[in-house]
Amino acid sequence: MPPISNRQIAKHLGVKPPLITRWRKAGMPADSLEAAIAWHRQHVRARKSGPARRQSEVAATDMPGPPPEVREPIDRKKLAEEGPEAEYERQKNITKAAYVLVAQSLREGRADVRQRLGDNHVATKNWIEIRQRLLDLMERERRLVSGEWVKRVMQEHDAAAASLARSMPKQLAGRISPHDPEHAEAELERWVQDVFLKTLSNTDPWTS
Repeated sequence: MPPISNRQIAKHLGVKPPLITRWRKAGMPADSLEAAIAWHRQHVRARKSGPARRQSEVAATDMPGPPPEVREPIDRKKLAEEGPEAEYERQKNITKAAYVLVAQSLREGRADVRQRLGDNHVATKNWIEIRQRLLDLMERERRLVSGEWVKRVMQEHDAAAASLARSMPKQLAGRISPHDPEHAEAELERWVQDVFLKTLSNTDPWTS
């Protein structure tokens, strides 16, 4: 198996090829990329100052994770399909991979951290835009309804029910008690106010 080139090692470690030449003279093996990485981890990263190393580790630890939706499993069947939902799954996959790469660069203190952060930012931004387009489409097709729509419908329904209940005492008092309609109306009015309307108000999810 031919030796691995300085350029290949440098690309993986995020450094310039001349630096690999120096490390090769210091004993870095070139028979495989894995061996070169192991040597780098033992002889270069281990010599980094404690505070600097801890800083990179803290940066990787403190980096906010991807949005919860991105952490959900990828629907592999949709990756090869066409359409908005397939586009969403593909971008979710890209965003997840971009986050993994930037976290790895931060942990290893690599020189390509800035580039990886930029890639992660672009991937997340694209995912947010595609997700919003998909949500808009699902709402138009009535596969998804917004909270504002649900709130408006429930409030209109409750208002109609309350109006009907308020008119009930006067409309039904004479039928319930023809000999004393005023007493029947008062009792019905009390029930509407103290029971029905109070229960309707207490169970309103938008004011709790």
